[in-house]
Amino acid sequence: MNEFSSSLQKKTQQCGNGGDEGEDDEFDFSFDYSAHSIEIIYTLKMNRDNYADSEGSVDGQSEAPVPPPQSLESRIDNDESIAPESERLFPTPQELAKLTPVDIKAALTLYVQNRNAMAEMLDGYAELVDTQMIPTLKTSLNTRNRGALMESLDFVARASEFVCARRVQVFVAKLLHAIAESDVGDFTSFQKEFDELMTEMQGAVNFIRFFLQTRAPRRKNKDK
Repeated sequence: MNEFSSSLQKKTQQCGNGGDEGEDDEFDFSFDYSAHSIEIIYTLKMNRDNYADSEGSVDGQSEAPVPPPQSLESRIDNDESIAPESERLFPTPQELAKLTPVDIKAALTLYVQNRNAMAEMLDGYAELVDTQMIPTLKTSLNTRNRGALMESLDFVARASEFVCARRVQVFVAKLLHAIAESDVGDFTSFQKEFDELMTEMQGAVNFIRFFLQTRAPRRKNKDK
């Protein structure tokens, strides 16, 4: 393990009750960490500007007439039509596709525009994913150790916060939700969510390595 992955691991383990709240253009994520659980509050803000514009009256404009009250049947139909959207816990695949595996812009802000520090932490995270996170998660599942699996997921989510790996955080939350919905001795009902997390974590590693490789030639040109 290199110096930077060791540093990231120590910071992650010392982060008692979670990191700062991360935010991008469309999603808010806040984490409440404990030894065996993570609560992820996901808020979709696709229409926040429209909502802000609709509040209150605009100066110089007359207020729109108040519509007549709806019948009870109409209100019930409307409530049923919006229930699936309001109860949705996680982003859709289409929404996730708009996010990069690692939010480089947010990570750069997190490290106060220090590109070298950011690159070192990204490299350390990628090493931890390959050498510790994925192997530990697979071992926990294969040995049917539910407690170890939850603790490992807690570590993955907190480490991902340090590098702004938003999509990994979403897939961790989906897996935790599936585990919570399963029976205590059931390790097969959440296999799909587990496999999706493994794929996403490996994708984040590939993204980081590609980013660091493309960054290296630019640094060499600047040094000339």
